[in-house]
Amino acid sequence: MGIAGLAARLRAHFGWDGPAPPGQRRALVFLSGLPGTGKSHLAAAVAARQPAVTVRTDEVRKALFHPPTYSSGESGVVYLTCYALLEALLADGYSVIFDATNLTRAGRKRLRKIAGRAGAPILRVETAAPAEVVARRLERRAAGELEPFSSDADWPVYQRLAAGVEPASGEEGIVVDTSGDIAPAVTAIISFVQASATGGRPPVQAECQTATRAAGGQRPEGGQGVPGSRSFHARLVEGIVRQDSLLCIGLDPEIGLLPAHLRALPPGEAVLTFNRQIIESTADLAVAYKPNLAFYESLGPAGLEALRSTLRLIPSGLLAIGDAKRGDIANTMRHYARALFDVYGFDAVTASPYLGKDALAPFFGRADRGIFVLCRTSNPGAAEITDLDVAGQPLFLKVAERVQAWNENDNLGLVVGATVPEELAAVRQICPQLPVLLPGVGAQGGDLEAAVRAGLDGEGAGLLVAAARQILYASSGDDFPLAARRVASDLRDRINRMR
Repeated sequence: MGIAGLAARLRAHFGWDGPAPPGQRRALVFLSGLPGTGKSHLAAAVAARQPAVTVRTDEVRKALFHPPTYSSGESGVVYLTCYALLEALLADGYSVIFDATNLTRAGRKRLRKIAGRAGAPILRVETAAPAEVVARRLERRAAGELEPFSSDADWPVYQRLAAGVEPASGEEGIVVDTSGDIAPAVTAIISFVQASATGGRPPVQAECQTATRAAGGQRPEGGQGVPGSRSFHARLVEGIVRQDSLLCIGLDPEIGLLPAHLRALPPGEAVLTFNRQIIESTADLAVAYKPNLAFYESLGPAGLEALRSTLRLIPSGLLAIGDAKRGDIANTMRHYARALFDVYGFDAVTASPYLGKDALAPFFGRADRGIFVLCRTSNPGAAEITDLDVAGQPLFLKVAERVQAWNENDNLGLVVGATVPEELAAVRQICPQLPVLLPGVGAQGGDLEAAVRAGLDGEGAGLLVAAARQILYASSGDDFPLAARRVASDLRDRINRMR
């Protein structure tokens, strides 16, 4: 059963069928917080005074899994199901209180998009409490002394979730310390919901408005994904640390391999719908997405528009790598740089080294953008060229040496295939700090463990493991986002165990 089917089943299970009853006003209140911070208590207090449907991730989890394990894969299914529930309830005019731990920027962004599509105002409320208060609450919870709506999450679950918190600095919302009097917060939240019925600006949201979001926003159309003076390498390291991942997901959609219900759509729409669901189901698992431009160019203008729209779906903070493999004289490369970095907004691209430094200079000069230079690729015939003897060394090692010398702006990397771990180890010896884009771990048959161990730098990073087909086409049915997430989560975890 796909996500839509699970959501419909749960809606009937909880008695939320049909349009909203009188007294409900379309609005979304998102209560987030770690276990023990009082979000369910606050949600219950609001619901007692304001007609609303309360969607609790813990109730959904218990309805889907017996017993719940709170694993990342399980949580992915729970949140995807909740998102579908929220979409349906808001469409039918309900006031919805979403009681969830969801502390990732990607998750919060998705909720704003759901509310936007429904034309519903959204208020984010984050609950907090001093550590000693949380500890006491969790002890009482374990002893069965708290309200029946409290979750089963204990102190180890709290610690695991706390380690993955992505701060909401710069985002609209309020923080409520539930160790004190929560009545003012309850009143403010109810005022927000009631004001939404008039079409006016809800007061709480107005009071808490900030000028811009500091992180997690959409990639601007036709502009830089993350502008600034930081080197690309610094941005890559930050992303790896923040996401705790080395996974790069290739967005290479082939119309003939898409699920049947998508193949019935116009090609551009099919590709965009497919990419959207892949990104939404995996954004917390990856550090980068890598569209190969050929899959979009082959569809003509509709494909190129789908590519531009896809890039806008990638959350800021995650890298968009244009797999273009460009290589030409300098004058032409200036236009390629403008197209890839300024028109599309890619954070990094792949390029060919065989026209030399002067040809690549227009790319190299963008210090905040990455250039992954082809070194030793993963295809079977690569050795015909890359293994040619040059003064006693194979050509690919000469390329690695050159790229190392060219890396004046700390923004260069290498493409080395997972199908040749011995060659990768030799490259890493020559270039101990250059980041490596590593294709070939899936359908091309690369040895994941051998390649990752050969490619990691001294910090247990410096590597982007690219996977496309094994994730994108994990299922040909309606459940493809869930299947993609399962494969991506497993791959991310396998890579991390080797770091």
